[in-house]
Amino acid sequence: MTCNSNWPEIRELLQPGDESHNRPDLLARVFKAKLSIMHDKIMSGEIFGQVASIVHVIEFQKRGLPHAHFLIILKPQFKLLTPEAYDRIVCAELPDQAADPYFYSLVVKHMMHGPYGDLNPSNVCMKNRKCKNHYTKEFSEYTTHGMGSYPIYRRRNDKRIAKVRGKILDNRWVIPYNPTLLLLFNCHISVEICCDIRAVKYLYKYVYKGHDKVMFHITSDTPRSYIDEIRTFQNARWVSPVESAWRIFGFPLHGIFLASLIEQLRCLTSYNDLLMVGGIMCETFLDAAYKRGLLHNDDDISKTMEDASTYRMPSELRRLFATLLHYCRPSNVRKLFDEYYEQMAEHFTRLQAQLNLSDRDIRHKVLQGINDTLESLERDVNKYHLVSFNYVSLEFERYLREIIVEKGIHVPDEDLHPINHLNVQHRYAFDTVFNAAMLTIGGIFFVDGLGGTGKSFLYNVLLAHIRSKGYIVLIVVSLGIASSGFLDGRTTHSRFKIPIDAGPESNVKYGQGSNRAENMVPRRNGPKMPSLVETCRKYGPGSKRSKNMVSCRNVPKIFSRGKNKPKI
Repeated sequence: MTCNSNWPEIRELLQPGDESHNRPDLLARVFKAKLSIMHDKIMSGEIFGQVASIVHVIEFQKRGLPHAHFLIILKPQFKLLTPEAYDRIVCAELPDQAADPYFYSLVVKHMMHGPYGDLNPSNVCMKNRKCKNHYTKEFSEYTTHGMGSYPIYRRRNDKRIAKVRGKILDNRWVIPYNPTLLLLFNCHISVEICCDIRAVKYLYKYVYKGHDKVMFHITSDTPRSYIDEIRTFQNARWVSPVESAWRIFGFPLHGIFLASLIEQLRCLTSYNDLLMVGGIMCETFLDAAYKRGLLHNDDDISKTMEDASTYRMPSELRRLFATLLHYCRPSNVRKLFDEYYEQMAEHFTRLQAQLNLSDRDIRHKVLQGINDTLESLERDVNKYHLVSFNYVSLEFERYLREIIVEKGIHVPDEDLHPINHLNVQHRYAFDTVFNAAMLTIGGIFFVDGLGGTGKSFLYNVLLAHIRSKGYIVLIVVSLGIASSGFLDGRTTHSRFKIPIDAGPESNVKYGQGSNRAENMVPRRNGPKMPSLVETCRKYGPGSKRSKNMVSCRNVPKIFSRGKNKPKI
């Protein structure tokens, strides 16, 4: 199914003189709405019969228009097994223009392949002077099973013709289609029937073939004496404007919940009416739908776990379960947990005797795996009441993952030796900060120096010696490129979850009890860690700019300027 840029829903919303390709947001919204209707029609059984399973993938053409590939498997009693059954679903002929001119116009507009071949040998569809889609087809009085993976559809030589791009075409150029879908959606919808097991592998591979990529070649007007293929050719991901709009809108999430609200509520005047529940404005349509009690059916969530359990490892199932808890909010989490507990615990159950694990130990490990994913989402497994007891980590699992990473940083002996290469100013600064940390004095220190005076060298020596004592050191810098100079360095936005476009009303997204918050809490027996504030600039200590930048009171200043004596 390919988006039709001339759909009335699109044309009527364009400004005078505007073109549809200038409105990727409009194309994405309308196609999403049509796609949802298509899915519902197929699942209702009205088109092909009762559906056992269905999968579809959305792709975005390099020229902009989106299209979707559906793979539909019918229930056994509805499977298409004979040529007569094929003819009830698929047609590959021009309709009678006199009997139904509108239907005839749709087939001519959307379902004619070409002209290619001898009628247009330079077309992009041509490869080695042949159409890569194997058009034109042969005339056939009846539909038969083909030698390949698809039937040979009925294409009678009934003298019906159509003029397409100045060329006269007949039934041999018709792309197989379903009349009901074509009349309903007024767009290109190709329908094929798989009648051979050899097509199964190709179909699934095609549906999951991945995103479009583009290979582009960078040239220069200046001739080179050598050829560097790595620099010359670049392999990149292709993202069209419509795909960008599609991802920004987040349709797979909000489209369903928004539809549920609109279906149930009346007398709406704005989107805020949908978000308002009991006088409280919800942040998302998902929250509003849950608070109104519209999403208490867990069938889709259960089906997701059921499908995944057939081919996913237990660790992956635990991550998926935690993700579903956070984003989909099942109404009966305890029932869902009990239903798929065996699959999530399979690995531990198989090793139960070997590792001498009790049933409670296994349940604890399953909860630990779920909690690991929830913690990355700033959530706690105890909030969901999956078990009758309150989950508490074992002693060796008490530290959260980020703390474990910090505590696990190994400081080799060679990183401690550079202390012997510190000059007088460096050593003074080192002793001042190190003693403040070890003696639990704490403090904020401002290290000032021009580029190349050894500030980064000093910091790395400090980090190595404090970490060698078993303490956690958090490295926070302003720029990402600066963080690469330190082991486990992070930017302020990353470490403190500061929004990129921070404003007066912005909040730092730190969850209570989260990994990051836990990392910031001073340990009872640990030192009060000092903070280092550093700047590198081209201004001297007596300049107006310098005075303004270090004018904060009660902040010790450590200067490292060549042979000058250190100052505090």
